[in-house]
Amino acid sequence: MIKKFFRKGSAASLALTLGLSTLAVGLVSSSAEAKDKEAYSFASCVADKRAANVLIMLDESGSVFKSDKKGLRVEGAEVLIDRIQRVSDVYEAPIDVMLAGFGDNFVDRSDGWVALKPNETNGVDTLAQKARQLTKVTKNKRETDMLSSLNGATKALAAKPVDTCKLFVFFKDGVDFQKFIAAEPTRFPDEDYKDVLKLLEDAKYSAADALAEEEICRPGGLADALRVEDNIYTFGVALNPDETTTGGLDKFRSLVEGGNSCGNLPAKGTFFEVNKSSELPSLFGRALDPNFKPSDYPGKFTIEMKRALTSVNILSSGIISTFDQFTITLPPTCSQPAPIEIPRGKKTFSASLGGSVLISAKWAGATPSTSQTLSISVQHTDRSDDSCWVG
Repeated sequence: MIKKFFRKGSAASLALTLGLSTLAVGLVSSSAEAKDKEAYSFASCVADKRAANVLIMLDESGSVFKSDKKGLRVEGAEVLIDRIQRVSDVYEAPIDVMLAGFGDNFVDRSDGWVALKPNETNGVDTLAQKARQLTKVTKNKRETDMLSSLNGATKALAAKPVDTCKLFVFFKDGVDFQKFIAAEPTRFPDEDYKDVLKLLEDAKYSAADALAEEEICRPGGLADALRVEDNIYTFGVALNPDETTTGGLDKFRSLVEGGNSCGNLPAKGTFFEVNKSSELPSLFGRALDPNFKPSDYPGKFTIEMKRALTSVNILSSGIISTFDQFTITLPPTCSQPAPIEIPRGKKTFSASLGGSVLISAKWAGATPSTSQTLSISVQHTDRSDDSCWVG
C-alpha cells in the first residue's frame, strides 16, 4: 500500500524569510493521478515497481569549465538528488543512484551505486559531496568522447535488474557532441569499438568522430540501447544554451528525443535547456512527476497546513546572492519559538523542537557564498506531541 503523505487533521504554519526565488513545496502526488497523464512519471513508476536506479552523468570535458562557470551542472545534480530522495520518502522505496563524469571516458564518480533510503539523508549527503568535487578540473577533460561515455552508461544501467525503474540524466554543454583530440594519448578502456580505435591509431580523427557518431545513432547502436528496456527513460539537460556555442545541442537533442536518424527505436526521453538555477526546482519537480505544482514567493511567506504532515520539504532557488537574512519562524506554540537562522552556505540542523519537530537546511552548489538554492526539511518526529507542530 502506498504511504499516505497526509496525516490526521490539524493545522500548522511555517514562516520563512527568503530572497526572490522559485519555491517547490512537496514533490509527488498519488500514483493514480500520475498515471492519468501521458507524460512520463518517474514517481508513478517507483510507486508501481518499488525499486529504481538513476544514473546522473555530468559533463567534465574542458569546455564546460568555461561554459558553466557557476557550476549549474553541480547545483542541478544536487537539486535532482534531493527530489529523488523525496520520491523515495513518499513511496517508501529504495532508489540506487550513480554519479558519473564524462569527457575522455565514462568515469564512475560515486564509487558505485549509492542507496537513497526512505527518510534517511546519508545517501543524499554522500552524492552531494561527490558532485561538488566535479567543479574542479579532472584528468578526464581533454576530449568529448560520447561513444565511450555512452557505452559506459548503458553498461551501468544494463547491470541493474530489468524489472525496475531506470532513469538516465545527462548534463552537457553545447560546444560539441563528439570530438577526439590528436594529442590525447589514452582512450577507450575497453575494445568494444575496434574500428574507431584503429582510425585513432592512424591519426584519422575526423573519420573517427564520424564513425563514433554512427555507432551511437545506427540501428541497434547506443541510442537504441537507452530505449530498449520498457522502464528506462532519459532526461537530457543542456547547460546555458543561451550563452555558449550550441553546435552539439542538435545531436544531443536527437540522442534524447529521437529524430535526425539517431536510433531506430522510439525515443523515450525529454530534453531540457537550463540557463539559471531558479529553473531547477520546477524543471526536476515536473520531470519526475507531471502533477508537481511549484509555487512562487517573492519574500516572506507562511505555509498553512490544513492537515498534519509527516514532513514538509521546501526547495527554493534563484535566491539573490546579496540576500543573507534567512530565518524560519515556527508557530508560537513551540517551546522554542525563537527564529532559526540559516547562514548562507552552511548546513543548519536543529534538535527536536518541543519534542516533535526536526529542522534541517542545506545549500546546493559548490560555491556556498554565491549559492542560490536552499533546501529545507521540517519533519514531524513525534505525532503524539503536537505542541510545536500544530499552530
